[in-house]
Amino acid sequence: MSVPAVLRRAAEVYQRNGAHKGSYYNAQQEREGVPVSECRVCVLGAIDIAAGGAPASFPDAGDQPRLVLAGHLGIDTSEAHVDGDVAAWHDARQTTPKQVVEALLAAAAAAEAVAS
Repeated sequence: MSVPAVLRRAAEVYQRNGAHKGSYYNAQQEREGVPVSECRVCVLGAIDIAAGGAPASFPDAGDQPRLVLAGHLGIDTSEAHVDGDVAAWHDARQTTPKQVVEALLAAAAAAEAVAS
């Protein structure tokens, strides 16, 4: 799956499952019997699911989409703590679910423009 496709799918997962701040997914929901792929997620958990894994499973297909999103957000992608910086942006009180979906879709569009 292409980087833009993973990012668009992550936006769909995020909207469908709902937003969760503080960790990759809402583990309480999983303990209550909700399949992990359907639990509320953070943006990184949504990318993991979209890339064919489970939240916090870090599938290889999610690596480049994470970097593209980070770059779109103005995060220095040469640093080792990219995921931490993306998570901090997501978890910030002022970051809304709408902004997360918009960022995923904008990053997908930017990646598609570069590829064409």
